[in-house]
Amino acid sequence: MGKRYEEDGFLAKWADQSLPKKDQEAFLKDKEYHIFKAILDGTDNIVVPAYNGNALFNKVKQAKLKQQKATKVIPLWAYAVAASVVLLIGSVFYFNANTSKYNTDFGEQLAIALPDGSNVILNANSELDYHKDNWNTERAISLNGSAFFKVKKGSTFTVKTKNGLVTVLGTEFTTNSRNKSFEVICYKGSVKVTIAKEEVILNLGEGLRTIGKGTERFTTKEKTPSWIYGETIFENAPMQQVISALENQYEISINSKDVAIAPLRFTGRFTHDNLEKALLSVFGPHHIKFKIEHTKEVRIYK
Repeated sequence: MGKRYEEDGFLAKWADQSLPKKDQEAFLKDKEYHIFKAILDGTDNIVVPAYNGNALFNKVKQAKLKQQKATKVIPLWAYAVAASVVLLIGSVFYFNANTSKYNTDFGEQLAIALPDGSNVILNANSELDYHKDNWNTERAISLNGSAFFKVKKGSTFTVKTKNGLVTVLGTEFTTNSRNKSFEVICYKGSVKVTIAKEEVILNLGEGLRTIGKGTERFTTKEKTPSWIYGETIFENAPMQQVISALENQYEISINSKDVAIAPLRFTGRFTHDNLEKALLSVFGPHHIKFKIEHTKEVRIYK
């Protein structure tokens, strides 16, 4: 990203529509415009500070501020726009001199800067921790949930989950480990995935997921994980994996006892800002009906 966006409050002026017309038109043509637009159109959990005393991002000014105590949580790490756009979604639940632990609630995300300059975006309802005291000799993270990693080149970097290990030197990838479900997608470089005694190398655009007691490989055309930008996309994914993503995004429980879920697959997407639309997107193609029993439970049926 060019320094133009990092200086002179460029993004803040764009957000509150005070940017000169000439600059607005140029920005619309920039290849990174859609990323900043996605932030402005994001969920109500995004909170931004005022710029020179004026209200910034009027669209989200009523959102609740979640206080952050860990200085290592940084705004929008992928583009280092700390002066203008602050991503403060999620919460740090433990932080001391040797160990850092982070978690996110349902529907939240958290940007984390690691000691070596590597970065993580922790997805909804997820937990992550690492030891700082031996980071220089062992770059290792424990993960329960879903996260996107952008790893600086260096010594071996390992993501440990209860379902498998992911090992890289420097690359970009996602890991999703929940209950007995495990998935890894490589967006840059290559990663080594270890499940039980099986080792698999994934290259750019390749993924691996567990299916029952086995595994399957797949490919993706995505350049980065879609959930960063307010929607989740699946390509021939098991329906149970899609249901889990819905539950973690919207803090709901989906009762599927009246539908044979196991053989179903889903290709498509769901939005993060409207539960009913998300449910229709996922279940509509399979002619599955749904009923929102109350704010925390959804029943699906034929």
